[in-house]
Amino acid sequence: MAVARMKKIGIIFLSKESEQIVDYLHTQGVIQLETPEEAVPLAEIDKLEKKIRNINWAISFLKQFGEKPKPPVIREKEKNIDERKLDSILEEIETTSGRLERLDGSIKSLEAKKVHIEKWSGMDTPLETIEDTEFIRMKLGLVPAFTLKIFETEKENLPLLYTETISHHHEGDYCFLLYHRSQDEEVKQLL
Repeated sequence: MAVARMKKIGIIFLSKESEQIVDYLHTQGVIQLETPEEAVPLAEIDKLEKKIRNINWAISFLKQFGEKPKPPVIREKEKNIDERKLDSILEEIETTSGRLERLDGSIKSLEAKKVHIEKWSGMDTPLETIEDTEFIRMKLGLVPAFTLKIFETEKENLPLLYTETISHHHEGDYCFLLYHRSQDEEVKQLL
């Protein structure tokens, strides 16, 4: 016989209809009778179910880090785990899980930055030293592959523009631009 998880509900009905309702529910196989005196308070059931969900979540989270468990040796002390200790363990696991998620996010962010920065690895000048001066503007940028020919042609019309291609990639050329401030508008149009 299969066992199905069921939700607990309370039904209030007139006593004269009780026999019909109970018979119907019983034939459907969805009934377990408790009198109001023997029923456990719903608030306590909710509290226990929440605790069970938290424990199950903690177990599933920790399984990925654990080794294959050895056969359990149940001692009397292990049976009587203090509720506060259990709560603090669950809280610590949840905190650690949050930290792990933040670290994973940081790792992914740094890996994305690394991919971007690697394209500039052929540059002799450290990136943090590139700053505009009073008369000279410095820019780093990507010239898309589909505009490279136009870029090469147009830059010949700008005598005060120096360009250095740092790396070639399928998306285009990563370039370092150095130009006189008087050609600011022309360079902006070029890029």
